[in-house]
This record gives sequence, C-alpha cells and structure tokens, in this order.
Amino acid sequence: MKAPPVSDSLDGDTLPTASTRTTPRATGRARSRERGASTSGREPDESARPWLRASSVFVLVLVAGKAVDLDPSWPLRAGFLLDVLTASHEDVLFGTCFCSAFALVGVVARRAPSAAAWPFRAFVGLGAVGAAYTVVACRAYPFLWGPITYRVLAVAGGGRGVWSIIRGAITREFVAALLLAPAVFVLSAAGRAWRPPGHRLISALVPLVVIVAALVVAQEGRVIFAHRWSARLDRPVAQSPHVALVRSLYDDPDSTGVARGLDFPFGDDERLEFARPIPSPPPITTKHPRGVILYVMESTGAEYLDDYGAASGSTPRFSEIAGRGMAFDHAYANLGRTEAALATLLTSQYLPFSWQYFTEAHLEPVGPTLARAFRDAGYFTAFVSAGDLEYASQRTFLDGRGFDLIVDGEHLGCPLVSRWGVADACAVDGALAQIDAHPRQPFFILVWTNQTHHPYVRPVDAPSRRPAHPPTPTPEFSLDDYRGALAEADRQLGRLLDGLRARELGDDVLLAVTGDHSEAFGSRHKTFGHGFHVYDEEMRVPLVLRWPAGLPGGTREGRPCAHVDVAPTLAHLAGIPQAPTWFGRSVLDPSHPGHAYLTAVTKRLTVGIRERSWKLTVVPSDGQTELYDMDSDPGEQHNLVAARPEIVTRLGPHLAAWVAVTRAAWRQGDLQLHEH
Repeated sequence: MKAPPVSDSLDGDTLPTASTRTTPRATGRARSRERGASTSGREPDESARPWLRASSVFVLVLVAGKAVDLDPSWPLRAGFLLDVLTASHEDVLFGTCFCSAFALVGVVARRAPSAAAWPFRAFVGLGAVGAAYTVVACRAYPFLWGPITYRVLAVAGGGRGVWSIIRGAITREFVAALLLAPAVFVLSAAGRAWRPPGHRLISALVPLVVIVAALVVAQEGRVIFAHRWSARLDRPVAQSPHVALVRSLYDDPDSTGVARGLDFPFGDDERLEFARPIPSPPPITTKHPRGVILYVMESTGAEYLDDYGAASGSTPRFSEIAGRGMAFDHAYANLGRTEAALATLLTSQYLPFSWQYFTEAHLEPVGPTLARAFRDAGYFTAFVSAGDLEYASQRTFLDGRGFDLIVDGEHLGCPLVSRWGVADACAVDGALAQIDAHPRQPFFILVWTNQTHHPYVRPVDAPSRRPAHPPTPTPEFSLDDYRGALAEADRQLGRLLDGLRARELGDDVLLAVTGDHSEAFGSRHKTFGHGFHVYDEEMRVPLVLRWPAGLPGGTREGRPCAHVDVAPTLAHLAGIPQAPTWFGRSVLDPSHPGHAYLTAVTKRLTVGIRERSWKLTVVPSDGQTELYDMDSDPGEQHNLVAARPEIVTRLGPHLAAWVAVTRAAWRQGDLQLHEH
C-alpha cells in the first residue's frame, strides 16, 4: 500500500487518508476541539474574552468610589442607595461608553487575527489606570469638593503642588485601595468568559440588555440630580472625575500653560508689612492678666450675633461681653475651615495655598505657638474642645505645640450630641475644672465649642427663633436650627463668664471670643456651609477682647484684622514678646497695616484682601476679579472692577505681595495672578 501523500501547504497539516476519515459528527467535535485549542493558544478567539464581566467590574469600581465620596455615616440611612445612584450617574454613563467602545473595536478587530488581541489588552490597561485614578479622585474630593482638573494641577504649582495635595493621603488604607481597585479589575478580565447556554442570539442579547439597563440607571440618576439635588452642598460629587480631567485638558482657556500676569509692579516698599521678625509693640499697660481664655465658637459668623446687628435676640451674653470689652467690626478668618483656623490662631502664620488639610500635611514644627509662648512665660496651658480632635489629625498636630493638657469630646466624659462631638457645656465645665486645678498659677486655656457645627444641635427645650423672612433652607442647612444652636453656645459662654466671676476672676482674666469661620445659608450667593468662597458670609467672624482690669470697655474698632493677628494681640496684652516666626500684628499696635488677607481653596483657589471699606478678590486660575465697596454693598452684589480701576490698581500690589511672600515662605514657587 502506498504511503499517504504529504501536503505541501504552508501550515504543514497533512491531508486526510482513508484511515483517518471520520463521520461528520466526529468531524464537528474535532473542529470544536480545534477552535478550543486556538482560543487557548497564541491568539484566543475574541468572543471568548470576558468583556461583559470586566466591564461590569469597571463600572462597579466607579460607583464604589462615589459611595465612598458620600458621607461615610450615611450607608445605614434611608435613601443612601438612591444617593449613590444619583452621585454616580455620570460615572455609569462614562463607564458604559468606555467599555462599549473598546468592545466594538474588538469586534471589528476580529477580522484581522494578528490585531485581534490588542483592543482587549488596551481596554485592560486603560481600565486598570482608570480604576486607580478613581481611588485618587476619591481621596482628593474631600479637599477639592470637586474633581481634579487641569487648572487645579496648574495652580497647585506642578509636581510639587500635586505632592502637597496627596502627601497626606499616603496611608495604609489609601495604598491598599490604590492597589486593590485595579487588581480586582484585572482579575475580572482574566480567564474565560461565561457563555450563556442557547442560541447565539442570547449571547448577543445579554450585553445589549446590560448596556440598556446601565443607560436607564444613568438617565434616572441625571433626572434626580437635576431636580432634587439643586441646593445640595455636595453637588460636585456627581461629576465623573475621569471626564472632568480629560475635558479640562482641551476645554480650558489656559490649557496652553501660558499665564498672563496682572500688571501690578511692586517693589520692596509693598513688602514691608511682611518683614520679619516684627518688632514687639510698646506695652499697653504694666498689668498682666491673671489668666487668658481664647474662646472659639465653632461655625460662628459675626452677622448672626446681636452685637453685630443681627437683632435676633439669640446672643445676649455675647452682647454683654462685647459691651464691656473691645469689639472689632471687620475681623476675618484667613481660611474658612476649622483645622486652618486652629493652625492660624496658634502659629500666626498664613497657610500655604494647598487643598490638603494643613494639620495633616504639615506636621513638622512651624515655629513657636501661642501656647508655647504662654507656657514659657510661666502659664499653665490647656486645650479644651467639645469636638473630635481626630478630625484632620488635629490631635497629632497639637502634640508638642506647648499645651500642658489636651482634652476633647472623647475625654470629657459626656455623651455625643452629634458625630462631631459633645455638648458645649462639657467644654465650659472642663475649662473651669482646669482653673480650679491650678489655683495659684496663671493660665492660658483655649476653649473650642461644637454645637454650632452642622447639623446645628440645640437643646430640646430651646425655643424656635425663626426669623420673619428667612432664606429657604436646604434639608441639610437650616438657619432656624443654627440660631437655636447659637443660642445654646451663647448660654455656655455666659456660664463661663459667670464661673469666672464666682471665682473672683471676672475682671482679671483676659477673655478673647472669636469664631473659626462663618456659615452661609444661601441668602446672597447660593452657597451653603463654609470654605468655598471668601465672601463675608463665610469668612467674617466676631472678635471681642474683654479685660476690665487692663482694657477700656465699650469700644469698637473698624480696622480690618484676621486670625493671624490674634496670637500677637494676646501676647501683647500679656507682656510676652512677639515670636520671630509670627506674621500677624497686634490689633492694638498703631503700626498694624489694616489689611486682612483671605483664602479659599475648596473647589478653586481664591485670594482676597480687605482694606477699609474695600474688598478685592482674584481667582488666579482664570483671572476672575471682584471688587466691592463693603460700606454700601455689604452683601457683595455689585462688582466695581470696571467702575473703580484705581482701587484695583492700589490694592493689587498688596495682594500680589502677600501671595508672593506666602508662597516663598512655604517654598511653593511663584503664583501668577491673571488678568480679568
């Protein structure tokens, strides 16, 4: 018998002989095995790739990121899943389009066997990067209250600025999430795809049904977002961080990276007010206070106090203190956040232009604090807070800053009244207890209240103080609840004063009362809360000094000042020299420049200056400039940049000098202010 002929085909397969012939059914099974072998070989069959599984996991990673961005105390709250759907509707749409586009390219590429694998490989690679970026965006959102964009990165100062944003996020949890998110996605793309049993039509319909369902979910979320989220403070969470970043690269007028500077030439004469060290001013009196109390009222703006014109009847004890003290009509928070106020009040330094919480990102020594200055002068020093000092790593920041004792809501032994802390009465009792514990030693005590922080906890028996024509509040921000909480804070301030009088210290203790920032309720600029803008409704705070034995009572000062001036002022009155690293000046120093410099870093960087009746603000990223005459327009409704260019020209050099000096102090490089 002749040997079977040898094929001369290019692939080297042999032609079948009579002995190797099989039945049609056997031939079909063999061909199936051949197809299976080909899918496990060099170039698997594109239809066997787990597109649907990997795409579903990618979308779920995006949605999980938005669940994390929402308040972590909400998962047990009714409606949380609906909030997640609403917050992630853009992410669902983006993820569906992203995955579908690659799958479509994969179908087309099947016609070219040599390129069939590349669409899926590109999908897995870019998807892993997108999953990791979701984790980064989640960590940045609490600082930015919005997505990372080109402008955010540009204004941050390039690589150094980006590091200043994320350095505080390098925790074990963050690193674990950064590794886990892309790993889960990549694993979902490994192995064989699940094929539904039945006809090929079913295999084609399953992905189609999933895509349609995703689009319906995205549309429902968009509708809810448009109608029910119109006044929510966290609206920006609904933006897709991936889409926002990519869009900003081509939709940004400054995307070329070319900065147009304000034509404000300034020389050394404009920088004199920032020269350091600042000489200590001459003493006001030869007397020294028996004790000093800095009483910081949480989220308390000047406009809500009766002594500053509120006429609501909510704060009679504050009015009593202001009536026998010195009140400052135009005092400001330099940066409208709690942790920033804490750092500025203690260090008398302008904080760096960073979206990172200062108490988390800058734990290294920043020079002598107010507490250390008093302790070095022989005072017992204590920090007593009704809040939770674990927030923004405030306790870690305070350690080693000059306090003999640090206690917060966790250590005062009182029940929580909100997730932020305990009742203000506990802090007042704690402060008085420390005075009793050190009867023969002068003391410096910083007291920080809590109940006026959102959600504005007031006693059950507190009467409603609803104004005659209140602005329409959101469910989260009720002005009525705020006024009730403010009345309780005022009552506790009165208890502190009564406690001092009962200990015969009413006239010998220097009592300074201020707020860490103000609070907005949408009445003028449709903004709620704090930290977003430098408008007065978020930045203007009370400042009253009461020391009957050393200061005249019943006086008011109209010169602008800020938190950065508080430490030098208290040290001045106590006869303690000004620390060489302090930027502020005593408000009682005749050489005080009368400027208050303001910053907002949430959403976008805004810088501003208040001088006499004028307030100038600039957004460096796009040059948006606003000028207001605060005497005639305290609500900041009429921008006078075009009408009063000479004021812009006069104040601009001071604002530019302050920006340059602050960035130089923190080695942030140059920040150019842009033309309007």
